[in-house]
Amino acid sequence: MKKNRTDGDFVKAKPKKKNFFKKHLKLIIFLVILIIAGIVALYFYRQNKMRSLMESAENDIDISTVERMDISNSVAVTGSIVANETRNVSTLVSNIKVISVSVNVGDYVKKGDPICSFDKDAIVDRIERLQKQMYVTASKAKINEMEANTKLAWTLQDAYETAQAQQERVAAAVRAYDAAERNLGEAEKQLEEAQEDYDDDDSDENERALRQAELSVASAKDSVASAVDSYNDAVRSQVDDAENSTRTVSQNQETIITTDLDNTTTNDSAETELTDLETQLENCDVTAPIDGIVTSISVSEGDEYNEKSTICVIQDDSVYKVSGTVDQYDISSIEEGMQAVIKTDATGDEELTGKVTFVAPVPVSSSSSSSTTGSSATSSTTSSTSYEVEITLDYKAPELRLGMTAESSIIIDKRSDVLAVPYDCVETDDDGNSYVYLVEHKKRGNDENDENENTQADPAPVSTKKVQVEVGLETDYYMEIISDEIKEGDQVLVPDGISENPDMQFGGFGGMGGGMPGGRGGRGGGGPR
Repeated sequence: MKKNRTDGDFVKAKPKKKNFFKKHLKLIIFLVILIIAGIVALYFYRQNKMRSLMESAENDIDISTVERMDISNSVAVTGSIVANETRNVSTLVSNIKVISVSVNVGDYVKKGDPICSFDKDAIVDRIERLQKQMYVTASKAKINEMEANTKLAWTLQDAYETAQAQQERVAAAVRAYDAAERNLGEAEKQLEEAQEDYDDDDSDENERALRQAELSVASAKDSVASAVDSYNDAVRSQVDDAENSTRTVSQNQETIITTDLDNTTTNDSAETELTDLETQLENCDVTAPIDGIVTSISVSEGDEYNEKSTICVIQDDSVYKVSGTVDQYDISSIEEGMQAVIKTDATGDEELTGKVTFVAPVPVSSSSSSSTTGSSATSSTTSSTSYEVEITLDYKAPELRLGMTAESSIIIDKRSDVLAVPYDCVETDDDGNSYVYLVEHKKRGNDENDENENTQADPAPVSTKKVQVEVGLETDYYMEIISDEIKEGDQVLVPDGISENPDMQFGGFGGMGGGMPGGRGGRGGGGPR
């Protein structure tokens, strides 16, 4: 049977537990000492590790210094050095021999200086022959005109005489008609009398007289009809002759007009040629159109020259220009009068200055390209259009020569003596506010000695402060910032250069347990605090 325990039984058991601690006291003390030693060792290990991480973090952080500088936006133009003015010298002579050349390549000439001469005698001979030909042609034309006028006069005379004759014929027909009418009247009167006599006495004699009177009337009527026919024939003949004469006169008049027109234009081509030859004669002595240097010559003594071919090239190099092209995406931002900076290999690091003096209103070149990619044969086409610009240099450096390559930057906008940081240092939050992270280095220790000792043994932790800024001019590399909290020489973080080490901390390290690692903000929001 199980014996029940009393309170007295439990009280008697305590001395046994106390004897256990006494028996193992040394072991317990050893364990406590071991644990404390481990904790101390862990503490110093973490401190050393945190110090090492801090040094590594400071090396990994990309920090930029706020500087006061001049910044600008510009458009790059690659071009070549060209003359202030270039003239391709030519003249209006054609198929004429060169008899002398007065310049050589490299010669400096003044406006009006002789360049070359052509054979004037050949042109003078051609002018004289052409003038003789024109005189003969004009004389023949005059004779043709006189013949036409004479023929017209003869035609008019014939027409007049014919008209006169026809008029006389008509008049005779009229007279014959009048006579026939009178005869008819007398015959009718005699018939009337014979009829009266017969009515009074129907004797044979009176009957014969009546029949004779009737025959006379009939004959008179025939005569009248014949006279009418003769008159009509005369009138028709007169009209026909008049029409023929009018037609002949008109033809002769047209001949005169045609002859006059022919005479007017007969020597037109010859006169044009004569004018051309006279112009050529005036241009046989070629002179320089501008001051400058002769850079090329295309003719030699004895050459046969063709009209408007280049004789030589003269370039005014008193002022140099940079001629280049600008892509269509940038041309709208460029205007005449803008300042530019120019560098060449010949002038080394020296920056030459100039001004935009010409912007082409139309493109000088346009190119396109196409490509096909992938198994589905997808194609794409791109195009590029360029506009010519000219930059006139303020100073003609002695090292420069025509044709040299020049790298130019046309200043679109400029700010002087402003605070600026690299473009990537400035971020924007969701509300559109711009800000930077200002770097602050915390000091360790209470006095200078402590600070020096701590600097060597334990680098000062880095902290950051988010500072809102106003953004000014933005360039490809720098951005103007405006803030009362930032001054020249301050340091700001470059977010894209921050290390991704998860143990790195920007706000300083905590105690033995360590601080929470700092975060990293992307462009547009977030970041270390």
